[in-house]
Amino acid sequence: MPEGMPNDGFIPIDLKNSYSQEDKSDYLCTTNIEEYWANYIAETLDRAEYSGVKAVIIDKSLQGDGWSRALLLGGHIATTGYANCALNRLPIILTNGPKLDISDVSLYATPITTPFQKGGFHFLTHGELFVREKDPITGEPTFAFERRYADKVDHHRLRITGSHDSRHESTNEWGAMRLAHHFGLKKDKVAFSYPGHLYFKSLALSLVEEIVPEDSSLSGLFTHVLLIDDHAADGWQALLEKVLGCRVTPYEPKRPVPDWQTRAFDSHDLILLDLYLEGKPDKSLSLTILQHIKETYPQIPVVIFTASEKAWNLDEVLEKGADGMYIKESPVHVKDELYSKENFQDFLRTIRSVYEKYKVLRPYWEIIKKILSNSIFHSIENGSRKMKDRLEERLKMFYGLLKKGHEQSDYDKRTFFYSDYELAFMTLWSCLNDIQAYKFQKSSSLTHTHWKLPADRLYYIRYRAAQKVPKTPARFYTDLVNLPGWSASAKVKGAEAKNNKRSFELQIRLQVTYIIERMNPVNMAILLTNLERLNGTRNELYLTHGSNNPHFFSSTEEDKRKNMPTMTPQGDIKDLFNIVSYLLTADEMLTV
Repeated sequence: MPEGMPNDGFIPIDLKNSYSQEDKSDYLCTTNIEEYWANYIAETLDRAEYSGVKAVIIDKSLQGDGWSRALLLGGHIATTGYANCALNRLPIILTNGPKLDISDVSLYATPITTPFQKGGFHFLTHGELFVREKDPITGEPTFAFERRYADKVDHHRLRITGSHDSRHESTNEWGAMRLAHHFGLKKDKVAFSYPGHLYFKSLALSLVEEIVPEDSSLSGLFTHVLLIDDHAADGWQALLEKVLGCRVTPYEPKRPVPDWQTRAFDSHDLILLDLYLEGKPDKSLSLTILQHIKETYPQIPVVIFTASEKAWNLDEVLEKGADGMYIKESPVHVKDELYSKENFQDFLRTIRSVYEKYKVLRPYWEIIKKILSNSIFHSIENGSRKMKDRLEERLKMFYGLLKKGHEQSDYDKRTFFYSDYELAFMTLWSCLNDIQAYKFQKSSSLTHTHWKLPADRLYYIRYRAAQKVPKTPARFYTDLVNLPGWSASAKVKGAEAKNNKRSFELQIRLQVTYIIERMNPVNMAILLTNLERLNGTRNELYLTHGSNNPHFFSSTEEDKRKNMPTMTPQGDIKDLFNIVSYLLTADEMLTV
């Protein structure tokens, strides 16, 4: 309080104890204690007893160093929303004993620049402050400043920068606030408070908010989201739990102790990863974690959250496997409502996109994991041909192509006549070739090969000596004809067995049919019917050697596609994958 203050007409407030208050649960208290104190004091002044006050006077001496603390408090009073008084709509007068020295460096040690030139603050010495003059109308003595400095401080005129708070942190907070607004969530509906630093408060006052209906379109898409962010508890966790309608677990990784290397991430169906962790402009930790997650858990979508608008960041994160990137709205765009709405739509598109993508992909990878851990699969002998390794690689290749198929643009399909889904299908079909190669026990004489499943008394192909059968070759293979169910499966006829040994050696469909029949599944009819149909689909694909259809080579790829059903993960791909899954595990329940 200024020395010599009159006893009448002033309400003195001693702030000595206020500048010792602390609340460690408040983010601002732990990051910028001066801002915390200024905001704390400004908010405690919202009292009805101050409703008749005509001006706010702040003395330079606030236990601080020069003007910085007084100016900061004045800025907070001007930008605080008061319900019980109107201190934010009054003149703010800063005072000191000597005259104002504009070369005093403490004038520029706050987020407020040129406060007495641009911001509307008034300055009076102690002597000038307490001068009384007669009111020209009433003749009553009044303080001179009541007539001379009646203009309030206008926060629009204050030039406030983020110098006392990094732009990165401000964007984090601002982005959460703006996203909450576009989801139609008022402050009483979100379980977090917005930061009280001056830069943020002045920006918020600049907004002209329209009424937005509550948007619940993302609610229920996910069940458990992981938010990897060192400031998750400062707004984003609470906001995301509200808009996604599910549990959001915060996680703050530490570089010296890389617990993320042993952490199990597969209980989450979405991971949101902040690009800059540890409060540093350094992407290395987040990119390392991203790469680890996507290589170990390719079935979990990862969306990068960032406050940076640098375009090359997108290339980097996509190279490491990210499924998308959302750029938090920056306060730079405070007056651009169109940008704000588009940013909100980008958030919706990003989250919906990864949901639709992994709604398809995740079940496939979960089955692949079960195949690779199955005891039957593990019993496959690698040997010199590395059959087990080859099958594992092909299953992973299939999943990668399935992912690419979802990401493939209509432009590529239309212009270049190829489909990643068809490549995925053909990769699965190639698994059948490896399956027959390790399933069949093959023994050869000088000119002939016998095919048999281990422990099976019947042969798939067995050479027989020449017999006198009219209109048949001198040599033929007959065990196939007498197999139970063979004549009823896959439209195979006895004559085909007698006359076309080469057909049985080369046609994967016939080989796999035999294997399935000998495994004797409950749903054998469904598996064999699907296999026959899928074989026809495979023969029509442009990637194969050709078709029995005489028009195959006289048609363009564009023409063929017009007459072919669209290859999808919910159709032919799923049916073929289920056949492969059964052959590798003998588990009919292991299906997509």
